[in-house]
Amino acid sequence: MTQPRWTVAVVVVLMLVVAGYCMRSNWLASCFTGEAWLAPRIECPSSLQLGEHERGRTVRHSFTIANTGDAALRIDRITTTCGCLGLLQELNGESRRLLSLNLAPGQIEEVEAELLIRGLSGRPTKDYIRFQTNDPDKGQIEIEVVVSRVKGGIIPIPDRALFGTVLVGEQERRVIEVLDDRVPARRVSKVVSTHPAQFTVHLLPVDTADAPSRHREVGNRIGRIEIVLVAAQGEDLCGNVQVYLEGESGEPDLIPICGRVLGPIQISPVALVLPRHSRGTRLYDGECRCHSVRGGLLDLELESVPSGLAVTIAPKEEDKSTKILRVEWEPRKEGAEIQALRRVIRLRGRVDGRETSIELPVFCRQEGGK
Repeated sequence: MTQPRWTVAVVVVLMLVVAGYCMRSNWLASCFTGEAWLAPRIECPSSLQLGEHERGRTVRHSFTIANTGDAALRIDRITTTCGCLGLLQELNGESRRLLSLNLAPGQIEEVEAELLIRGLSGRPTKDYIRFQTNDPDKGQIEIEVVVSRVKGGIIPIPDRALFGTVLVGEQERRVIEVLDDRVPARRVSKVVSTHPAQFTVHLLPVDTADAPSRHREVGNRIGRIEIVLVAAQGEDLCGNVQVYLEGESGEPDLIPICGRVLGPIQISPVALVLPRHSRGTRLYDGECRCHSVRGGLLDLELESVPSGLAVTIAPKEEDKSTKILRVEWEPRKEGAEIQALRRVIRLRGRVDGRETSIELPVFCRQEGGK
């Protein structure tokens, strides 16, 4: 059966393209010489175990990178997960930050991981060195750098104060025990809150402890710190307790403080933008969900509604702690002179006899007067 002329023409064109590629890349020649099957092979550790070290000390750990393949190995795009960690190589008697590395077949190079020890005393740390290679089987390399235990600073137990979710007006308290693994043990001179408007800190006398320390194998107790949350307004709680030691001139030890302060009634989303767009259509209405954080019965009423907006409050089925707020904007009733405006709907909510003021911003946008 005779093939159509266009089929023959396509085949000829494809053959010419392949032949041209082979000539430009010397692919056929490399096949006869065996170069097409040559490839680099990287050999390096997947983990560096540095052991225990004093905080603030800079540690170097040597290891080797080898090319066991039969083609040149290229290493580049070297990164680390922390600015305290770097990859170094000695050149002309000086250690320099390594940006890239080329290894011939069979070549072995010694490099160094340099790490500034940081973190909480008594705890391990883990960071990573990452780089790319032209090894066809190991294009991305990750080397774990582990310090089994940080020594030298205080040992807080627990190592941070977690408050979780606290309502505005509530008061929460945490006590942290401070240990020291030095001999002789040091003393705490003072403690400072990095955000006193959010939480206050007090150093309690050690002899007021209700019971002896349960962590004597870790270190000697040198203090107890009371942390009191000041839940004055809704905000994320994020800060540190600075712990200063007698006779120490360096940076203070830090104990992280985490939590979140919420009003008893939350609204979601926290603002509306109208009109909104759905499948190419402008919609001049939207909904918000109001709910009591603790799940108590929610009573919600309107205090003020800006002109041009209509608001309705509807209960949510089988959920007495939630109300649905529906907002509608009618721009045609306001005239074409109205431009983008921020308007605020004000409500008052009650949960367990406690009243809370709520504001819902609504951003109304005129879009070409259409």
